Amino acid sequence: MKTLKLILVSLAAFLAIQHCKAAKPRQQVLTLNAEISSADGDPEGAYALLFIDGSLVDSTNAGDFGGFSLDLPMDKQAMLEVHKPGSITKRVVIDTRNIGRTQSITCAIMLFPQPQGERMDYTGPVGRVSFLPGSGEIQVEYDYKLISQRIEPTNEELTAVGR
Repeated sequence: MKTLKLILVSLAAFLAIQHCKAAKPRQQVLTLNAEISSADGDPEGAYALLFIDGSLVDSTNAGDFGGFSLDLPMDKQAMLEVHKPGSITKRVVIDTRNIGRTQSITCAIMLFPQPQGERMDYTGPVGRVSFLPGSGEIQVEYDYKLISQRIEPTNEELTAVGR
């Protein structure tokens, strides 16, 4: 009798677990593994923001060595922004359309310090990651054009240096 009861409880647990799995199938994703480095030598304080359709959907701080990992949903176009105080922000477009299965990609992102007295920014995203229709082969494009805006010192800054 005890054995029958144990079998029935085990069967009920098994069916409940299978029902949960069937009710919520695992979503396919693209896992982005990235390592941030900085031209000034220290990635401390770096973080990444992930936007989909203009809305912030995820964020992460880079670890002690600049590494982070984010999962991106399939069939979306995402914008990854990588920030570090005092550095030029980088943006990368990641298009997960045309991926047929869950997979991961790894990349390195180098941040450069803002020059003294200027505000530098890239003219647009510095990179675009996409996948070819049919094969799902990765395709990467780069664009590192910079624009500069001279930062005028405030009255307080001029007073502080005696001007």
